[in-house]
Amino acid sequence: MPSRPPPLHRPFWSQAGDHSFYVVYSFVVMGAVTVYEWDLLFPDILDIFVLSVLPIPSRTLFFARVLALAIFLLLVQLGTSILGTLFFPLAAEQHNFFRHLFSHFVAVTMSGIFAATTFLSIQGILLNAIGEGFFRRITPLLQGLSIMVLLAILLLCPTVAGSLEALLTSGSPAIRYFPPFWFLGIYECLLNGPSNPAIFHALARTGCSAVLLSSACTLLTYPLAYRRRVRQLIEGSAATSAKGQGPNPIRRLLHATILRHPSQRAAFHFISQTILRSQRQRISLAIFGGLSVALALAQMVTLQVEPGHAHTTLQPDGIRSAIPIMAFFTVAGLRSVLAAPVDRRGSWLFRVLIGRPRSAHLAGAYLWISLATFLIGSSTALLLHSLSPPAR
Repeated sequence: MPSRPPPLHRPFWSQAGDHSFYVVYSFVVMGAVTVYEWDLLFPDILDIFVLSVLPIPSRTLFFARVLALAIFLLLVQLGTSILGTLFFPLAAEQHNFFRHLFSHFVAVTMSGIFAATTFLSIQGILLNAIGEGFFRRITPLLQGLSIMVLLAILLLCPTVAGSLEALLTSGSPAIRYFPPFWFLGIYECLLNGPSNPAIFHALARTGCSAVLLSSACTLLTYPLAYRRRVRQLIEGSAATSAKGQGPNPIRRLLHATILRHPSQRAAFHFISQTILRSQRQRISLAIFGGLSVALALAQMVTLQVEPGHAHTTLQPDGIRSAIPIMAFFTVAGLRSVLAAPVDRRGSWLFRVLIGRPRSAHLAGAYLWISLATFLIGSSTALLLHSLSPPAR
């Protein structure tokens, strides 16, 4: 019977590239889940009305919320990392299996903890600094930017992993500000000890400090933000002003050109006023928007590494593909959001009043999507034209 061939040991930097994927994956998943459940991290008005009348101390309600949040994040972390923690060290066939398993578990877990506590800290700081009303108005923008950054990090991971040795040995100070590198340093230091390059030890120290700082910031800001959120929900927020809801030049122009039928106007303005009200719709738009920008960046951006310096360059082919990418995901995202039901409890009213949607009603939605796609595509083209390198 033929003997089993000895395991193939990959070069050090190839193994580090594999390790970086698991660190980035944990970072992105935990950050995205925290952003996705943004509205559930603090009590809402229904929680206040239902629970405040019960004979339960406020402190008990607070600790119950904290415990539920901790259990939820723990289950997400375990669910996303447990298979990789168990099977990747087996597939890697390192000399010390248990040391590899421990290094993988610690680095991946710390990466997820940092991502979750960072977004919790951001929400806590903003709620304490600017209040509930203004925070709710900027929440869609924050969620969209957060999802965009996280997806961009995930999609650029193969590019970064392929240039990992050049990046980390270039001496560029930019690599010290990329959080996944911090936890890759922890991974390599735990796995290989003092034999690692010196840059990994510096990154590991930064990672440990970052986790402690983000966790302390969360422990400090979350109780204060929780108390302020509950107080503002009980007291109620100020009524929004109706100023500016009358006719304006843009609305008159739309009515005179593309919105001639009253049904089209009703559907068009209804979408404009309600598309960001639902948390599900905001998250869906943030995911599609973040995915489109991340894919465009992955096509356009390449890394150029020089001694002591690392910079990005734009590829002409990637710039040309960015506009159709943005247009496609704009149409797909808006189509998905408008087709998804928001609140079925009130849908009977539309069936009684108008029955099945007519072509004029659907035309208002088509016009809204077409106008949004045109504006986003045109803005992308103008932006990329200003950033593109001169023709040779």
